[in-house]
Amino acid sequence: MQLVETTDIGNDVQLMVFVRYLDTNDYMEQFLFCRPLSKNTTGEQVFKKVDSFFKEHQLDWSDCVSVCADGAPSMMGSKKGFMSFVKMENKNISVVHCLLHRENLAAKEIQDLAIVFKEVVSVVNFIKSLPLHTRLFRVLCDEIGAEHNGLLFHSNIRWLSQGKVLERVANLRHEICTFLTQQKHEL
Repeated sequence: MQLVETTDIGNDVQLMVFVRYLDTNDYMEQFLFCRPLSKNTTGEQVFKKVDSFFKEHQLDWSDCVSVCADGAPSMMGSKKGFMSFVKMENKNISVVHCLLHRENLAAKEIQDLAIVFKEVVSVVNFIKSLPLHTRLFRVLCDEIGAEHNGLLFHSNIRWLSQGKVLERVANLRHEICTFLTQQKHEL
């Protein structure tokens, strides 16, 4: 189970819980629930939200093998953090610090990746910024028989979109090169 606290556009704190489990012979990942957190987000309050969901759906803490959360004291605190309450319910549960947060922090520090990504965003913006460029690129991709016929915009707010943008650019690299050559673009 992985927990994420996030703030919605109304500035309200939401608790989102995702699960990964073995179903038949393959792992499944699903969104479990999203519930608002009122007042302050203490470990006890977070635990009560998750525990009430467990009770409501007849889930047992002993079936939970691992819990993953960010490193906030409300989550990881040894006395009043969410994980300490979980450990009271299931002393054998594995507690893990969220890897996505670590990867995000590490990616911010990698200068080479930042330079490459800046150029990728520049190319994507050149193609998508004008409706004419977007249409011409789509026609080119269709004529060549490319797997995709468009690029994706990147949003700094959703940092996971970087991977999707880079993947799409990598898939369409030959088409992009052809298009930039036709448009006499410097890249």
